[in-house]
Amino acid sequence: MSPRSNQPCLLITGVGRRIGAHLAAHFLERGFRVIGSYRKETTALRSMVERGLEAVRCELTDHDDVSYLIEQVRQRTPALRAIIHNASVWHTDAEIALTPAKADELFTVHVMAPQRITEALSALFCQDGEVSNVIFITDANIPHGKPDRMLYLASKAAAESLVRSMAKKYAPKARVNAIAPGLILFHQHDDDNYRQRRLAKRLLKFEPGPAVISRSVDYILDCPYLTGSVITVDGGKL
Repeated sequence: MSPRSNQPCLLITGVGRRIGAHLAAHFLERGFRVIGSYRKETTALRSMVERGLEAVRCELTDHDDVSYLIEQVRQRTPALRAIIHNASVWHTDAEIALTPAKADELFTVHVMAPQRITEALSALFCQDGEVSNVIFITDANIPHGKPDRMLYLASKAAAESLVRSMAKKYAPKARVNAIAPGLILFHQHDDDNYRQRRLAKRLLKFEPGPAVISRSVDYILDCPYLTGSVITVDGGKL
């Protein structure tokens, strides 16, 4: 048996940038095998491939691409310690009004593809003697609402509904939870005024960075009595 076959294996979607790239790097550092799907090649992705990331290009809105991703995971590992559904699209309602197909993209990426991937790979749960985990990355704005991103938040809320149903379906072989991030990481183009306005809406007025998400994932993986739950990581939004 090769050394890599002894490593616990994770599938993370959307590893090309930001939180997904951070999660992939974090778990590579922890000694996990990481299979990561990506949409576009990035500098961060190439760096992680050099460190051991098993990258699979997959457009989650493409049925054949998702089939290919599922088959690649089945071929590469007999067991999955976790699936982290991180891939996301961020369309405004104004964009959807101009291009209605973008609404379908929201629900496909956030709901339909994750459900299909999870079901197809559920035979790999608990195959290494450890309970598996399914983790959705959703959004802390779901209970608050946003008038300009109603469909986006509706799709993320649907993902949280999946969490509760999947928790019942896959127990006790897998625990299913969600992490709902708020402000985590500013974009480089965000100006100081925008940043200060965003921070003013929180009890904890600082930009935490993606490590708070990897710590939350670590907590879920290490907590044996947690399933069907949503962990909100938003600095106490006012």
